[in-house]
Amino acid sequence: MKTPLVDAPVQGRIVNPATGKSAQVELRPPVGIGHGQPGVRCRHCSCWACPLTDLPTLEVYRS
Repeated sequence: MKTPLVDAPVQGRIVNPATGKSAQVELRPPVGIGHGQPGVRCRHCSCWACPLTDLPTLEVYRS
């Protein structure tokens, strides 16, 4: 997951509080244009059983 919450790649966990489902991910600092925007790859959406068109609120934890 790209997030401005970290300065270097670290292990973390993201949780969808609506479903309680979570996934272990690598947290990376964003680079380039629009670098302040967090982002999750679509393949992680299936971990939470949410549609690809949904915009869930996620909680981000650093391991």
